[in-house]
Amino acid sequence: MAKLDKLKRLMCSSSEGLLVNPGARYPQTLRPANNPFDDILTRVAGKVQAAIPRGMHQHLRPQRVFKAVGGILYDQEWTGNPIQSMNTDHITPDDELARTAVQSACNYAFEIMLLVDYGLLPYPVQKPSFFNTIWTQFEHFSHLLISVAYRWNQGQFPDQAAYDRISHVMCSFDGNGVDVWDAATLIYYYHTRREPVDNGSANKGRAGYTGVLQEMISEASKRGTDRLARKLSLDINLLIPKFVSDRERRELMLYKARRLVQEYRLSILDTGTVGNWFSFDTVAKKEKQL
Repeated sequence: MAKLDKLKRLMCSSSEGLLVNPGARYPQTLRPANNPFDDILTRVAGKVQAAIPRGMHQHLRPQRVFKAVGGILYDQEWTGNPIQSMNTDHITPDDELARTAVQSACNYAFEIMLLVDYGLLPYPVQKPSFFNTIWTQFEHFSHLLISVAYRWNQGQFPDQAAYDRISHVMCSFDGNGVDVWDAATLIYYYHTRREPVDNGSANKGRAGYTGVLQEMISEASKRGTDRLARKLSLDINLLIPKFVSDRERRELMLYKARRLVQEYRLSILDTGTVGNWFSFDTVAKKEKQL
């Protein structure tokens, strides 16, 4: 039991600088609070613990590996949609390129995801320099991360090469304001909610991502609004201000997200300190024009 509690604390620990308001139920993260009554978190921690080889419990650092896998498994447990069988690709030697490439690719991917979720595509997004090389690294790492999560869910601890690669790449999120749990979950969403696109659609800004926000809205009547609230809180306080480059679309997304918070009567943290907001009336007029 002590080992299980230790894992739960590791997975749910706050990143440095993460805003947490005791008066608000949902801080700016997809990561749940370490609530002893959270049965899903307990199940996830139990699965993570079961795969750890004997004698390794005292070496649970760096915690980012457990947070990354825990975030993916938590979402699967919450939705009841486990990953289908996946094979792990060959792991190339770790290098600095993978870390910087995944960070750059995520900046692009997270903006695309927000544009899709809030219905603002097609809209071209500036691709990072050396996009093909960066995107290849991102695709390989995404597949590796989700494959490891799948195998971990089956009771298989990753080999040292895979463990080290996840640890090395996910450390690129340390100190940039995005919690490792959130980054891994977003990568998981991007990798598992996609459809093929042709070159013409790709040139118009479409990347094949089909969205997750509407999925969360549609499940609210049957499963509750917990996942929706955590997503909207993260979007409002961090993802939209940080990753959406166009000001008008950024303000429109914030308007739409806050409108959903009102519609579903959610209690979330909203710092209200990022950007210079349009009034709701002004943004509503812009919404009709786009």
